[in-house]
Amino acid sequence: MKKSFIHPVRHPNLALWLSAVEATVNNNVSHFFHKNNLSTDDHHPMVKATSDHINDLVNGKIIPEHPLDNFTDPHDPGLLKNISNDFFELAEAHRENDISKIEEIKEKHLKYSKFDIMGWTSSVLTYLEYFDGGILKPHYNDWKIQGQGNINSGLIEYKLPNDARVAIISDWGTGTHDAKDMLVRIMDIHKPDAIIHLGDIYYAGTPAQCKANFLDVFDEIFSTRERVPVFNLPGNHDYYALGKGFYGLLEQINPASEPSWQQRTSYFCLRTEDNSWQFLGMDTGIGDYDPKDQISNTYTGPVLQPSEIEWHRDKLENFNGRTILLSHHQLFSANNRIGAKRATRPYLNEHLYEVFSPYFNSIGMWLWGHEHNLAMYQNDLFGLAKGRLLGCGSYNAAYEEDPYKVNYPEVPYLEPMVKLGITSNYYNHGYAILDMKRKQPSDSLNIKYYQLPVWMGDKSKYLPDDQEHELFKEEIN
Repeated sequence: MKKSFIHPVRHPNLALWLSAVEATVNNNVSHFFHKNNLSTDDHHPMVKATSDHINDLVNGKIIPEHPLDNFTDPHDPGLLKNISNDFFELAEAHRENDISKIEEIKEKHLKYSKFDIMGWTSSVLTYLEYFDGGILKPHYNDWKIQGQGNINSGLIEYKLPNDARVAIISDWGTGTHDAKDMLVRIMDIHKPDAIIHLGDIYYAGTPAQCKANFLDVFDEIFSTRERVPVFNLPGNHDYYALGKGFYGLLEQINPASEPSWQQRTSYFCLRTEDNSWQFLGMDTGIGDYDPKDQISNTYTGPVLQPSEIEWHRDKLENFNGRTILLSHHQLFSANNRIGAKRATRPYLNEHLYEVFSPYFNSIGMWLWGHEHNLAMYQNDLFGLAKGRLLGCGSYNAAYEEDPYKVNYPEVPYLEPMVKLGITSNYYNHGYAILDMKRKQPSDSLNIKYYQLPVWMGDKSKYLPDDQEHELFKEEIN
């Protein structure tokens, strides 16, 4: 199913429910809709109703009860939204072994076979398969455990050429037309030596979604082009399905015939041949999969695992070159609250700041995603040379969302301000190309930021005449 539009949900259980319904549709279980030749994309009535149901819940809206006897159209949107809500509650009741709730919902829906009960029931079964022991317990490859105490577990054997060109994308795993188009353009225009993705495969990083929205797209593009190594960090969405899809993806994204390219941990260290530069990618996703954190008065943003903190410190203290940090989550934000409302500095991830600020003198740049936008923050902010947001891979951010609104003036943007353009009322997508070609090992690197339109399959649409493909360029000292 190639989606033209997607609505990510920052709640693991709800994202998994949407994933389960999507899987049901893809597997042709929903016999009613297929029998009536209804759409099998993201506008399929079951998927759309589930998305609407979830968005109402996330936004604090109460889904009104509609007696099923009032409906005559089996794919009425209001009916389907109610059914989605009921069957999500049924799935949760099964997961929590709430017998009375199970019987209550079953009795309500048992006689309504014309409303495709078998399709929704299949969604419940798929949903329950995502869980181990009834609760979310994400997998994590720890260098002390799975790596058997090898501190260099996570150090990529492959070395980047000293003149390498590296493409960096984030929040790209939507499986949309725009995501594929971006990868095609990156490969054909820039011909990178490596690609790094900063996380989030939607809706919940299930194995099926990691295959369809990531692996299959890369395989298709590489089928007619020279394959290059790909490295991937997990975002919060990648852990909603316990990391099962993410870790399975790591085993497949780079071919077995290139063992030096293999990434076995959710964090990694990638260095140049002359050891002048290293990319340090961290796993912040595992610290942002629990919805209880979002309502906590003490939560101050995702934190790294203690063993991973030790691992990063080793790489920073025992490397004589310069470092580029990579993460899914942001260090700071002008637009979004990172920590609890009562936090002293809700715009700053205090955990990450505490870990990495002692090394800011050796860190040339920190790139992150998570927010679906491109933002250049003021240089030397909080002591960091350059902090850049690159979460504009393929999520369609509407103009009305106002992602550049300054809610925290303590985090100023670079002046003059760099902003994505707008195409058809949506902010453009974007990516970065880092050029490591230098005359001397100590010379600066060059990085350029590019934008592409939200075209949603309409290849005749391109950037308006007043917008440039290359949006901004700068040096990393």
